[in-house]
Amino acid sequence: MATGYRSGGFNASDPVASGTNTIPSFGQENVTSYEVGLKTELFHRRVRFNVAGYYNVYKDLAVNVPVPDAPQGTFSTRIANAGKVNYAGFEAELQAILTDNFSIDGAIGYVNVDYKEFLGGKSTVPGAPAVDIASIAVPSYTSPWTGNIALNAQFPIGAGSARLVGRVGYTHEDGKYSFPTALSAPFNDAIKGDDRDLIDAQIGIDRIPLGNAEGEIRIWGKNLTNAKDFVRGIDFGQLGYAGGYYVDPRTYGITIGVKY
Repeated sequence: MATGYRSGGFNASDPVASGTNTIPSFGQENVTSYEVGLKTELFHRRVRFNVAGYYNVYKDLAVNVPVPDAPQGTFSTRIANAGKVNYAGFEAELQAILTDNFSIDGAIGYVNVDYKEFLGGKSTVPGAPAVDIASIAVPSYTSPWTGNIALNAQFPIGAGSARLVGRVGYTHEDGKYSFPTALSAPFNDAIKGDDRDLIDAQIGIDRIPLGNAEGEIRIWGKNLTNAKDFVRGIDFGQLGYAGGYYVDPRTYGITIGVKY
């Protein structure tokens, strides 16, 4: 078990509180974390498997939300305290040496974010306390499932230390929301990110003898299937529209380096 905190602060764009010369502040964020796990090395250390489960209890979790009453024709966000939020999940990773030439590595993770209290709703009754909107809150910037797996290869070249190396990897990431509620971000559902499935690869030669140094050269490619997934958005709700950006297109390159 562990505990931690992140200090509070204020949003410089907030107006001063009525009748004072003080800018409203957001409070300190606190967390109590519980974790249990297992680390193993199997088959004469040719396989390494680690797994861990965790449960985090947040109090006054700091979240970024759009300002619903920003001046007309403008857009801004602010940091606010969500309240009580629980994170539960697990992570597992695997590394395995298959032969002298081939190995695999991978990881998988899952997290469930459960808002227990989110005092972010503005009451229609003047002077009434904030409304608890935990039932409609969603995790922002958080993918429930993530995972990756890769095949690695290496082959000696000649009698020296130089090697032909290669790697092909696959990565998955669930789509995620950009903001915690649709009350202050009315397009939040429309701009939720797509599930992302990306394939990357590289091939090259490393450990090239260069006197007292070693050289390497690699040719690589990212997003080889040229996926066009929507990544995340910005909700300009006050202006009547939202925007965002997509994953980088298929990209190729070459890297040359020297290690001393």
